[in-house]
Amino acid sequence: MPFNCCVPLCKQKGVRDASGNKVSLFAFPSDPVVRKKWIVAIKRDDDEYFRVTKYTKVCSGHFQQSDYLPKVAGDRRFLKKEAVPSVFAFGNAEMPPRKKFRRRRPVPAVQKFTVADGDVTSDVLSDSVTKDVAGKVASSVIADVSSNAIRDLTGHTVADVNGAVEEYTIIGAVVDKASKLVDVRRFQDLQEQTASQAKLIQGLELELERCKEQLRLAGDALSNAHSALNCALSKCERFNDQERELRDTKRALFRTQKELELALARCNT
Repeated sequence: MPFNCCVPLCKQKGVRDASGNKVSLFAFPSDPVVRKKWIVAIKRDDDEYFRVTKYTKVCSGHFQQSDYLPKVAGDRRFLKKEAVPSVFAFGNAEMPPRKKFRRRRPVPAVQKFTVADGDVTSDVLSDSVTKDVAGKVASSVIADVSSNAIRDLTGHTVADVNGAVEEYTIIGAVVDKASKLVDVRRFQDLQEQTASQAKLIQGLELELERCKEQLRLAGDALSNAHSALNCALSKCERFNDQERELRDTKRALFRTQKELELALARCNT
């Protein structure tokens, strides 16, 4: 029957390779130590998925020239007793190229606000808006107002200062509104957490009631068993008393029988 090489990634089948050259197939050695070295070398495990039998072979392509005995008569080659396969294609597989690392753009924490038709609107009000942010915005606007006022003294119109003051007022209103929305959102989150905790507590209370009921039933069963045991013990005690009475009665009958026998004997004499 044709043999195949059992080494992973080896495609050798039969005694000829793809070029038509002769290939030798070697069975695993009988020495358990050397056999274990072979199994470790070919990266196999001797378990339910791989069992070494007399039909398990390793082709000559996995041995070096120094592993063979000197040439003998004929074309057949023999391995040395301590020879272990060492030529494999395990490390020849090319690793896939690694993808180039891409940096992520930082996400802004606070998004911009827009003003339209005298009404203040916000595209997105982030939950991270706090009083610190409001203070920073107010400080920056005050700095802009101060710089505009200085420029006005040097020759600019007063409209710049008025616009800066109006912008400061609008931004302050937006920040106040955002702070209130954040407080409302936090209050809603606290309400949701409270409701969730209340449901959890209710479930635990129901579970506690069930456990108490089971404990009560177990206590009743234990009490009934204790009563039955006491009843059985009392019956045993009564049986013991009756047994003692029966034993005493037997002894009295035996003594009476002896006395009757003695009386009959005296009468006969």
